[in-house]
Amino acid sequence: DDQRSARGARAWAALCDAHGLRQPGTRTRGRLRWSRVYALQACVECSELGTVTINDPPNVLGFERGRFALCRPCLLRGRLWRARRRPEIANDAGKLAHLAFRVETVRRELGLEPIR
Repeated sequence: DDQRSARGARAWAALCDAHGLRQPGTRTRGRLRWSRVYALQACVECSELGTVTINDPPNVLGFERGRFALCRPCLLRGRLWRARRRPEIANDAGKLAHLAFRVETVRRELGLEPIR
């Protein structure tokens, strides 16, 4: 079982390396499993590898490590159906507004039109 676990860890590390994903932070704070590193970079909408990471410094939205990723197609569409349905966001108008603000801020910084 330990051998299978080690092979799995190597596979995740290779996948992360192929996509240029690195361990966040420093070694003194501990390392994440490579599967977590990959999962943190997955788009919150479609689960494809995200191309844009959106920071939420006060972590109002409750995403792990105070950030979430979106792939380019989901960022361009801007609908965010899955993110809006997260239990910690869905019934809170303030958090829904904050989510929209964070996404619109990044869209503006990338030179994209506002979502209508």
